[in-house]
Amino acid sequence: MKLNNVILSICLFLFSLGGFAQEKGELVDKRDGQKYTTIKIENQWWMAQNLNFKLSERQRIEGNEILDEIGLETQEYPESERMEDIYGQFYTWQEACEVCPEGWKLPSKTDWEELFENVGGKEIAAAKLASHSELWAKSFNKKIKPVGFNIEPAGYRFYILFRHWEAGNRTFFWSRTVKNEQSAFGFDFHAGYNKVFGGDLGYQKLNAISVRCIKE
Repeated sequence: MKLNNVILSICLFLFSLGGFAQEKGELVDKRDGQKYTTIKIENQWWMAQNLNFKLSERQRIEGNEILDEIGLETQEYPESERMEDIYGQFYTWQEACEVCPEGWKLPSKTDWEELFENVGGKEIAAAKLASHSELWAKSFNKKIKPVGFNIEPAGYRFYILFRHWEAGNRTFFWSRTVKNEQSAFGFDFHAGYNKVFGGDLGYQKLNAISVRCIKE
């Protein structure tokens, strides 16, 4: 085995043991009183649960001309039975940019990438940040110890058919970083894959996906 491969294997093993600074806390959202576990990984404080703040229909449509044009305010989204208790709510990109509690914000693409590096790199970050719960359709590498970030396979809401897709298999998260007029950068976690996908791809801003907030 080449020396570089040996060094890489040692580094992955050390990161799998959780060799970085972290601590836990709690956030109370003053808007609705909901409590969230928070986690500090190196110098970043993150929510360790998906945001579950419910927007009213008026809040969802106000200021969003595109949503208003296609009439989403008239459609009822069939929620998964796990949405409130485990998965949190889905948000379009515009909603996501405005929905975090006071003192917190939607992370940038760079914020996410810093998190991935802090837990050992993008190649193992999904297994480090996922919950390893039975909700995932396929298991992650059991030798990689999760850090308590608790990502669950929420799926997403596809804006064209307005349906819940991929629950149990995948989950997506917004960043506030824009790619172009129609899309923004985000990241994708697949059941059974240790690596994080996305980052270079733009997700359609009208799709509704999960949100994790980072402390300002």
